[in-house]
Amino acid sequence: MVSSICPRDIDTLINIVAREFPSAGIRITGRARTTSRQAELMVDRIRADRQEFLSTYAPRRHITEMDQWTLQNPNVSRDEAVARFDQIIRHAVARGDVVSNH
Repeated sequence: MVSSICPRDIDTLINIVAREFPSAGIRITGRARTTSRQAELMVDRIRADRQEFLSTYAPRRHITEMDQWTLQNPNVSRDEAVARFDQIIRHAVARGDVVSNH
């Protein structure tokens, strides 16, 4: 049965769908992120394990730029790296590139 009730927000919709389809195992692992938050996560990932970072993200222009910048600037602070990654992400989004599926 299809309901004509419109949920008040996305969390309500998720709860309705999860209740209606309990065997689907619906799980929400993240939400939309700001470019700054995405930059933080990407900086932390590339610093922890560069190869994992490179295998996690598709080899797009902004990923290559992040990797090269990190290699050329190994001693910058996390804040400096986040600021640069945020700038790279903003330029990528402006070009229409997909940066993350979150």
